[in-house]
Amino acid sequence: MRAVLILLVLSTAGAAAADEVEKKIAEAKRLARKYLIGMQRRDGSWDLMRNQPCYRVGGTALAIWALTAAGEPVESKSVRFGLRYLVERYRRQEKPDFGCVYNAACVLLGVLGYAQARSPHLMNMKDTLSERLRGTWCTLPEEYQRLVRKAARYLADSQRGGWYYKGGYREDTFVAQPWQQRAACRPLDMSNTEWALFALYLAARVGVPVPRKVFEDAAEWIMSVQERRGRRTARFPVPGVDLSVKRLRRMEKDALKKDGGGNALKALAERGPLGGEVRRRRMYARGWGYQGGGVFGGQRARSTGSMTAAAVSCL
Repeated sequence: MRAVLILLVLSTAGAAAADEVEKKIAEAKRLARKYLIGMQRRDGSWDLMRNQPCYRVGGTALAIWALTAAGEPVESKSVRFGLRYLVERYRRQEKPDFGCVYNAACVLLGVLGYAQARSPHLMNMKDTLSERLRGTWCTLPEEYQRLVRKAARYLADSQRGGWYYKGGYREDTFVAQPWQQRAACRPLDMSNTEWALFALYLAARVGVPVPRKVFEDAAEWIMSVQERRGRRTARFPVPGVDLSVKRLRRMEKDALKKDGGGNALKALAERGPLGGEVRRRRMYARGWGYQGGGVFGGQRARSTGSMTAAAVSCL
């Protein structure tokens, strides 16, 4: 697992590095690819967490993602065998059990990462991002598209506001009651939630049907578990903090009409407090922990930088 994460980090290193550094990065990626390929099993899978075979599906998809991101040819034997393992495992199941949320999310990310590496000519900067992503998606074999749709449905049906390890299908395992009540008896966590949302967001961008309510419910749950009060901090201006969402949307619409592009939104944000700064109000730094910022098991969850970053990126 460590090799996969290091490989993904190296694959996103800055393009502005000096030639010598770039050579070292390229060599490091080559050695990491060689090491990762050497770990592949005969059936095409990767057992990255040897004592936890339940994550073999997710580890396989993550390895495919890392290899293609690091420059491994998409037609290489290793990549093809890995994808074949995933497709054949779930080919005959209409509603496959991916085992856990992490597995399904990694399957989505692995296949979509492969799709991008497979058709780099479609990532033409003259097109919009959505057009590029959809064009890339359409070139995928149908069996790969079907696998992604199955994983997306599993993730959407596994939602209880946020997500936790175990997933399932709504009509099979879900109780028909508000997600707030379901969440009270399930250890939802920000880590599973981040992976699920990241995967579903990318799936939606390429045209896979993902209900809008999935994202709305996730945002509601994330905000509901934010730390109630953290450390008091120095006051700073927050643009539009004292304006209603309705007024902000109207201002956004007017700005886009005048400018017609993203520059209008940037200018709007840089104007400072839009309706006058709220005065004499104390401000607190409020973050998120692994299981939100509330009380779990009689103990208050500790907010961390990593889980706060995950929550903010999800929102």
